[in-house]
Amino acid sequence: MKIASTTFYVAPEGVDTNPGDASRPFRSVERARDAIRELRGGGGLDEDVRVILRPGVYFQADSLRFDERDGGADGHSVVYAGEPGGKSIARRSSPAGGSSGCSRTGGPW
Repeated sequence: MKIASTTFYVAPEGVDTNPGDASRPFRSVERARDAIRELRGGGGLDEDVRVILRPGVYFQADSLRFDERDGGADGHSVVYAGEPGGKSIARRSSPAGGSSGCSRTGGPW
């Protein structure tokens, strides 16, 4: 039996009003997180969820926050992963105008 799953895509050149599919990715990880919250509809999950970050640099004005709505539930998982073979970098601007960040090359975060 195959387990159903949903995959959302995020790309630096994406648009957050896109549906988050492979051809029309979201721009931000926050939007993907919010799409998962919408999918849950205040309840559990009916399927596994993957968020694929395409290679590139993701700038964030604020810290990215997750809570109990953002994890797996009902035996299903939520996985954020860099696209295989690519390098995804999350960068947050500091109050002094500098930046800090982390990177991931493929695999789950």
